[in-house]
Amino acid sequence: MEDWSRVVLRFIDDISVEVEQLFTEVGNATETFTDEVINAFEDFSNHVIEDIENLTYHLEDSIFINFEEYYQELFEAPDLEIYINNSRAEIPENYYYEQLEINPKIQPNLVTHPACINCVNYHGRIYGDNLLVCGMHPYGWEDQNCPDWEANN
Repeated sequence: MEDWSRVVLRFIDDISVEVEQLFTEVGNATETFTDEVINAFEDFSNHVIEDIENLTYHLEDSIFINFEEYYQELFEAPDLEIYINNSRAEIPENYYYEQLEINPKIQPNLVTHPACINCVNYHGRIYGDNLLVCGMHPYGWEDQNCPDWEANN
């Protein structure tokens, strides 16, 4: 019976050694795999960063060139040169709005905003899709008798 118990104990020892060796190999394989994944992710992220930097660089160049061309056209406008070359002439107050059609001005009439006709507070410029009538009443006054109406000098 002693041989049988020794065989079982030796078998259990061998199994424990094999299991320990299995866990060590699995741990090493997991560590290697993790290192490879980390390295692959670092390479991928470096490529993405390079691509983004290249895209931003080209985008900045494109924006700068377009910006420069726009302002070159703006300041080389023939009407503006006349005002700059004539020292007595002044650039009209609404030159940029009206010549370049930035925020066009809508004049009040009897149909739209009759209370605003000849009012000093009337603004009447379009921003996006919205008309700003005046600071006191951004959407205008309902009838013809606005309480904030002041004569335009």
